[in-house]
Amino acid sequence: MVPCFDEPEYKAVWNVTVIHPNGTAAISNGLEMSETIETYTKRGTRIRVWANPDVKKEPMGNALKAAVACYNLFEEYFGINDVVVKQDEPLYIKVDPTEKPVVLNVFANGYYRQNYETDGWLKIKQHFTENPKEFSELERVALINDAFAAALIDRLDYEILLDLVYFRKEEKIRSRSRLYTLARPQLY
Repeated sequence: MVPCFDEPEYKAVWNVTVIHPNGTAAISNGLEMSETIETYTKRGTRIRVWANPDVKKEPMGNALKAAVACYNLFEEYFGINDVVVKQDEPLYIKVDPTEKPVVLNVFANGYYRQNYETDGWLKIKQHFTENPKEFSELERVALINDAFAAALIDRLDYEILLDLVYFRKEEKIRSRSRLYTLARPQLY
């Protein structure tokens, strides 16, 4: 247990009992929260941030503002009106086809893996082949990592996966450790 922002990507599901002195607080990333700083999105979704009483509120306010801005964007863009507390089933978001693929989950930390339909992967492959620099290095590595995960559960043909990786021979990779550093957050 350490004081930090919640990063689910680095955690396993586990149950903890904490014995602590009177006058102190024990918290987890569960649904019950103590002191909160609250605000709402434009559509009324409640956003909360918890902090120890001795923590300055300024950094928490920044985290809260960022969370509200992100939720407003997603609510508006995808038409989602509320937060899903627990998602056991796949969440499908329909988007209109465009010339450039819509890339999701590149900078996210572990809530889910992105899986595109086969046509989406083929479009990404086409963009990788024609102009791989259209995506940042982190986006390319994250997409390939998601493609490996999809292939492992038979959601993507290995031939398409290998085509996605093939373009990298044209790139000057600074080092294997750089590639590993970029991919590492996606691997856990």
